[in-house]
Amino acid sequence: MNNLKLCPFCGVKGTKFINHYKIIHKENCYLAFTTIIEDQKDIKAWNTRASSWIRCEDRLPDDVEEMYNVIIETAVKRLTTYILWYSQGKWCYDNKGIPGIPIDNYHWKFQVIAWRLLPELPQGRLR
Repeated sequence: MNNLKLCPFCGVKGTKFINHYKIIHKENCYLAFTTIIEDQKDIKAWNTRASSWIRCEDRLPDDVEEMYNVIIETAVKRLTTYILWYSQGKWCYDNKGIPGIPIDNYHWKFQVIAWRLLPELPQGRLR
C-alpha cells in the first residue's frame, strides 16, 4: 500500500495495518469519526487535494465578488465547511446568485478561519 497523507483538517496520521489504514481523527476535526481506507483507489482519493486551504490570518481573497469554500469555526469551537461570497472586504451569505447579508451581521457567531477557490465542476452530465 502507498503512504497516506495526513488528515487535511486535523493533521492526524493513519495507522497502517496488514491490509488497510485506520485514521482516528481528533475530537474537533471536521471528519470527527474513524476513517478506514482499504485499497489503492481509496488511498488515491484520500491523498487527492482539490486545492490547498489558505488561512485567513495569512491572506484574504482579492476584493472581487466571488464564491469560496470556507472553513468556519463556531462559538463552541466546532469546525465545518460552508460556501460563502467574499465581497467588499466581508464574508457574505448567498442571495440567489449575488452576495447577501454579511456574516458579521448575522445572529449566530462564527469565524471564517480558512478559504479556497471552489473546485471545477465535473465534466459531463451531473444528473
